[in-house]
Amino acid sequence: MAAVDVVVPGAHDLPRNVAADGTCRILSVGVLTPRKGHDALLRALARLRDLDWSLTIAGSAGRDPGHAAYLAALVPELGLADRVRLLADPNDAALDALWREAQLFALTTRWEGYAAGVAEALRRGIPVVVTEGGGALVPMSAGAVCALEDEPTLSKCLRRVVFDAALRAEMAEGAWRAGQGLPSWQDQAAAMDRVLRS
Repeated sequence: MAAVDVVVPGAHDLPRNVAADGTCRILSVGVLTPRKGHDALLRALARLRDLDWSLTIAGSAGRDPGHAAYLAALVPELGLADRVRLLADPNDAALDALWREAQLFALTTRWEGYAAGVAEALRRGIPVVVTEGGGALVPMSAGAVCALEDEPTLSKCLRRVVFDAALRAEMAEGAWRAGQGLPSWQDQAAAMDRVLRS
């Protein structure tokens, strides 16, 4: 079988997030479909009502409106209406503001080709908690990678990072280092050019 050349997306040059005190602001970015596992994230966080956190899930609702409606109904069903915001189809300015405020990025995807959201979080120095479906980019120093479909363990991972601000700060440093090691768009454009010319 012939070798296959793979060129992953590049990373943008992004500002480093500055950690803030108070409520741990969790961000999850991804299209609102079952594959992204936002329902698992909500159920895992529902176990952490004793901690101070908020969650914003931002993504396109147009691909699966039925699932987007399911998520909207699941939030109050789990008693999370005062902590969780679903932001469907955010514009660039709104999404950038969310990224700048985030203290933790969560991705509980069941399958992922290239986890662009994780790459952006690392590039900004935001610690991450992800499932194995999106954890390929995440070193141990930058966050936690949990098993798929294991909500109790996912909840424990989230509890540790949400509870411990000092740990989040350490992971933020690890995320920043990992993010700066990701290839730029210029690097990847050159790599694609080499592949096309070979």
